[in-house]
Amino acid sequence: MAVGHIGRMSSSLRPPAQRPCESCPCRCDVPAGIWASEEYAKLRRYGADTPDQPTGLFQCHQADANGAVRRVCGGWAGCHEGEELLALRMALLDGRTAAVTLLR
Repeated sequence: MAVGHIGRMSSSLRPPAQRPCESCPCRCDVPAGIWASEEYAKLRRYGADTPDQPTGLFQCHQADANGAVRRVCGGWAGCHEGEELLALRMALLDGRTAAVTLLR
């Protein structure tokens, strides 16, 4: 599964894990280059100013990768203020995620 599967999810999308996965590209202790360059390009788009960010949620690339129930990436949600993330704000408004995700 590619890092940060982007897309509209059902209400089965869970909040992020308390800690990011061991190989999360958002972790400072994960070596650079562990993921393909296009996966890091996705992350850069999510680091843009809020109005310029993608609207799809950045999802965990490991947890429940093959399951019907997915979760927001803990590293992505944890390294930003929730209010700064356009995708989280929109997901809260349309019921794809709960307020607890925005407040992490």
